[in-house]
Amino acid sequence: DIGGGYDIGCKFKTTLNQSELGPCARELRFKALVGSFHGHAHNQICQLLHLATYVKGMGLEDLEGCERFFSKSNHLAASICYATSFHRRQKIIEYLAHTDAFETEQKLSTFLVNNYRQALKILAGIDALHKTMNDQGITSTDVFHQWLEEECAYLTSLAKEPVQETLEMEYYQKLVNFHAASSKLADLQTTWHAYNPQDPSTSSARAPGTKRQYNQKTRLRHARETVDCELLAVQELELQLEIGERWTPDCEGWKAAAVMLRKHIGKALKVRSQAIRTSLERYNAAAALMSPPRPSLSWDQVVEHAYLADFDLLRDCRQDIHE
Repeated sequence: DIGGGYDIGCKFKTTLNQSELGPCARELRFKALVGSFHGHAHNQICQLLHLATYVKGMGLEDLEGCERFFSKSNHLAASICYATSFHRRQKIIEYLAHTDAFETEQKLSTFLVNNYRQALKILAGIDALHKTMNDQGITSTDVFHQWLEEECAYLTSLAKEPVQETLEMEYYQKLVNFHAASSKLADLQTTWHAYNPQDPSTSSARAPGTKRQYNQKTRLRHARETVDCELLAVQELELQLEIGERWTPDCEGWKAAAVMLRKHIGKALKVRSQAIRTSLERYNAAAALMSPPRPSLSWDQVVEHAYLADFDLLRDCRQDIHE
């Protein structure tokens, strides 16, 4: 087995597996790891899979030898920051040659002694470990590895939304769309329209040079088709979720799904908050320059918008979303 420590070993593993060297790395059972110093900046799943602390056989190795060298070499900065390119490179080469000749091998014995002492100190606490295990009712150290596996499995399962919750949120959204489409259809069916053959504005014909207008018959047909489409989507989800009675705005399922969807949207907004804030600032700046000026938006307004239709600003774009 071969293990290699890297600041971003988790990402490097994917790159390596997809490269031409992937088959060779798998044959040699190469394992990309993350050093103990950088690993704690990674998420918990990454630490469980790649952190040197949790990898059996790593011992006291923390995979941060290069970091120690880089930290020590930083002392060169004061003497070379204003040097010419030639003298800068010369000093770096001389420093490396001096380190190899007078420090690396000479300090190897110190490194081994310190690690040996550290190992003895750890082993000296074995009695305290056993006493704590007995107090907690733990009979074997194998349970520690089992806990790590269970924690990794649990966190991995949280990487995606549970299927049941996802379907419930989708069902809630389809119900909202269905009710909105039904309301629109009802308005069209109950609205009276006057028709005057002498008035071109009430005719289905379009005068040359004027904007195309859909007649009421077409609008009504489209509204009915939309209601049928939304109802079909609702029925399919009811079969998947095994819902016997359709949700209404007053039932617990509707309210719970609405809360879940809002949390889901809030989480997504939090992840992309900086990009959204930047876009919001650009929009407000552009809106103020328009003639007449368009109303500005605040962050709270954007967070409250749950659907695309809530953004009135899209109606002032090059293409009106109503069309």
